[in-house]
Amino acid sequence: MTKRLLPLLLLLAAASALAQSPKREMRAAWIATVANLDWPHSRGAAPEAQKVDLVATLDRLKSAGCNAVFFQMRTECDALYVSSYEPWSYWLSGQQGQAPSPLYDPLQFAVDEAHKRGMELHAWFNPYRAKLNGIGNDHTVSSHITQTHPYWIITTSGGYKQLDPGLPPVRDYVTMIVTDVVRRYDIDGVHFDDYFYPYSEYGAYQDDSTFAHYNRGFTNRGDWRRDNVNLLVKMVHDSIQIVKPSVKFGISPGGHYSDTYSSIYCDPKAWLNALTIDYINPQL
Repeated sequence: MTKRLLPLLLLLAAASALAQSPKREMRAAWIATVANLDWPHSRGAAPEAQKVDLVATLDRLKSAGCNAVFFQMRTECDALYVSSYEPWSYWLSGQQGQAPSPLYDPLQFAVDEAHKRGMELHAWFNPYRAKLNGIGNDHTVSSHITQTHPYWIITTSGGYKQLDPGLPPVRDYVTMIVTDVVRRYDIDGVHFDDYFYPYSEYGAYQDDSTFAHYNRGFTNRGDWRRDNVNLLVKMVHDSIQIVKPSVKFGISPGGHYSDTYSSIYCDPKAWLNALTIDYINPQL
C-alpha cells in the first residue's frame, strides 16, 4: 500500500508546486531612447558604437534576470527603425530625418539581439506625442507629421505638441503605424506608456473644434476624451489580432488610477474589462 501511495503523493506534490508558481513571469525593463535616457548614450555616434552600447545594455538586463525589454522605437512621431511614413529620430542621429550611416535598422538589431539572449522584445510606441517642449531638436523636417498635417496637432501653451486623440484620421494613422511594425518585424509585443492627453505640466490646450465636430453624442468632455483613447486602444488591439495574433499588446499607465483618469484621460479599467489589452504594468 505504501509503495502505491508514494508515487501518488509525489504527483500531487508536483501538481501543487506547479499550481503555486506561474508558468512564466514577465521580468521586463524599459530601454528609453527619448532624450537619450538609456540608449543611445551618444546620438550621432557611429552605428557600430551604438550597437556595442545596446548589446551591453541587453547583457546587463539579462544578467539582472530580465526576460523581456520594452524598446522605445517611436518617441515623437519619428522612427528608430526603417519607416516609409515617419522620419528618422533626432535622438538616434542628432538630426531628425537623417539615417544612420552606414545604414542599419536599430529595431531589427534590437529584436535579433534580444532573441539571441532568450528575451522578448516589445516595441514601445508613444502613440500621440509629436514634439517635447524645450528638449533637444528645435528643427522639424518637412516630412514630419507636424508639417504635413498641422491640423492634426494639439499644441499646449508650453509648446508641447501631440496628435489630437479626438480626430478619427489620427486614430487611423496611429493604428497604421503600429500595424506596419507588427507586420514587418518579429516583435513579441506592442507597448504604450502613459502619454495620452497632455499632462497639465505642459500647459493648457484647446480641442473645442474637435469636440464640436466629433463628439459622437457625448456632452461630458472628459468622458469623450477617455472614449477617444479607448477607441484607439481597441483599434490597435484588433489590428494586431488580425495581422499577428501572437503579438501581445500592453500599456503602462500612471500608477494612480484617479489621477490618470482625470488628467490624461485614460481608463485602464475599461481596457481590462473590454479585453483590449493583454497586460498592464502601472508605473509606480
